[in-house]
Amino acid sequence: MSSSSVFVLDRKCDANYDSNVENLKYLAQFAYLAPSAVLQARILWILFWKCRKYYLKHSFYIFFGMDCWTGFILVILDIFFSRIFQYFPQFCIPLTTYFKSNSGFSSIYYPLQNYLHSAQPIIQIFLTTNRMSCVLWPIKYSDVGLKSRILKA
Repeated sequence: MSSSSVFVLDRKCDANYDSNVENLKYLAQFAYLAPSAVLQARILWILFWKCRKYYLKHSFYIFFGMDCWTGFILVILDIFFSRIFQYFPQFCIPLTTYFKSNSGFSSIYYPLQNYLHSAQPIIQIFLTTNRMSCVLWPIKYSDVGLKSRILKA
């Protein structure tokens, strides 16, 4: 088990929290996270499956799709893992003992979450640069798109 997962799993469970209040906090957060996940999944379905031929021709939509993928995965991880650990104190002891004995989950979950959080600003930089190049050099931008389509043919 890596040192980072040992640090996270060595936290003590605090029984002073009222389970009902904490569960209501989770439900309130689920109320805005679930629609976000549904909408991002719908965007991804349209971008990569339904209208794939149209959207994948344009570099902006490729970057936008990457941003949606990272956001979607982060929201799913929040709904099903991060918030469950935070807002269900009645599961603290069983989950802690389970994940201490099975370190595979934490060795995938924590690096994935950190890499995705790190990737989002980089993707945003590419999105902004892409839109800026479209506005500042519209003729060259369309030529670049044309050249990439010629190379694909």
